[in-house]
Amino acid sequence: MFHWPDRAPLVIENKVFSLPYRGQLEEYQAAASKWPHAPALVLLSVSAPDFDPGEWRYLSYADFAARILDALPADSSYEVETMRRYAALVSDLHQLVSAVDVQSDDESVWLQGSLLSAISSSQMRAALHKARAHRVARVLNDCLPGLEQPAAGGMSNATPLVESFEYVYTRGMHLHLGWQLQGSQFRRAAVYHDQSISGRSQESRRLREDVSREHPEFYTFPSPLPQEVGGRKEFNHFAPSFVYK
Repeated sequence: MFHWPDRAPLVIENKVFSLPYRGQLEEYQAAASKWPHAPALVLLSVSAPDFDPGEWRYLSYADFAARILDALPADSSYEVETMRRYAALVSDLHQLVSAVDVQSDDESVWLQGSLLSAISSSQMRAALHKARAHRVARVLNDCLPGLEQPAAGGMSNATPLVESFEYVYTRGMHLHLGWQLQGSQFRRAAVYHDQSISGRSQESRRLREDVSREHPEFYTFPSPLPQEVGGRKEFNHFAPSFVYK
């Protein structure tokens, strides 16, 4: 947020690896609407929003870099040269992060080694993996509008993850059913909301497995995928209520 004595305030929401989120922008706009003077709202983001941003004005990192260069004088002072290099950094960052966008259904889900091998920083590689997961989730949500719980992307155990779950009420049970793709591992999963089988004890695990065993339809894999279940266990758990195969 920027405030000046003789100009309207300015609010900038900055997104580099993450995607713009409508709810977050609406929350910030609602908070700023209480100010004495209405602010200008700028969404500075590598990736364009896939929704109408309303009063937020979208500015890409590529445009940001170009505007910096346009505003600089022709001299080569230390200050001017610093800003020129900063503009080059902003432009390079835009190109790098844009490389994780999903361009075609023919692409692999996760980033190829040819892209990541050129990046020495493990933190940057992890950030790009996470950014790719966010963008894969956005493609899913574009293809499947109206999900009760939108598909989500992120990182878990240093591995990119995308998942989708939907609420189900069946045979007297409240639960969420869905799937996860973490790295190369595809999972069918159930999240049980019955407190009587929730917990971290061996007994609660056994009870969840008993329920899961009675409902093989919760864990049916799509027919194009290999049907042989991986791992040494019939069921795997994330306590206190998550069961997967």
